[in-house]
Parts: sequence; C-alpha cells; structure tokens
Amino acid sequence: MDLTDESWGAVRHTPSVTGFVGQSMTPVPLTFDEVVKMMTPMVIAQVNHDMAGQAPSPKARRKVEVADYEVGESVQIIDGPFAGVPAIITELNTNSQRVKASVEILGRSTPVDLEFNQIEKI
Repeated sequence: MDLTDESWGAVRHTPSVTGFVGQSMTPVPLTFDEVVKMMTPMVIAQVNHDMAGQAPSPKARRKVEVADYEVGESVQIIDGPFAGVPAIITELNTNSQRVKASVEILGRSTPVDLEFNQIEKI
C-alpha cells in the first residue's frame, strides 16, 4: 500500500487492528513466509478440531464465492423480490458473502441486504 495519511488512518481505524509491524510511524511489510508462520498454528488447530469428529459449522460448509465488487459500484439484482432492479453497493462483507446496496423505490433511496449470488455487475 502507498502509505499516506488517508491509508494510514483507514488501516489504523479498522476494527481489531491494534498496531503495525515495525516502529510506530514506519510500518514494515511482512514477507509471505512470516505470514505463513503466524497463520499456521490457527490452521492446524482448525484442522485438528474438524478431524476430532466435530461437524463443521454451516458457514464452513457453504461454498465460498469470490466477488469482484467495490463500494459505489452499480449492480443488477438478479434474484429475490428486487430482481431486475439496479442498485449501488454501499457496503461489502466478504466473510458473510453479503452486500448492502441502495435501490430506488418510489423515488427514494432504500437500503437492501443481499447475498453475492443475488447480484451481478452491470
């Protein structure tokens, strides 16, 4: 990332971010190997938990879709009660595979909560 005041603030104010690697005002990028070393214990614990006879949660069984959407992007709703209505994405949640979008109903902007599979790019 290009380190600007805006990008610094965006990352610093992200929920669950407690700090940066490096000195206070000069963050240092991690190597891929460093990330793997940090993530490996969590992955091993999850695999051991799943192999211990515990059924994975319904979230874990759901197919994960990769979405190439951005906040502010125009999309078409293709499923549900708003099928055929254009919308503008206002929020993305990749973990739950959902978006919040704004649709115009009777001349007013109305927020709707949709799944990734209910929208497509225009």
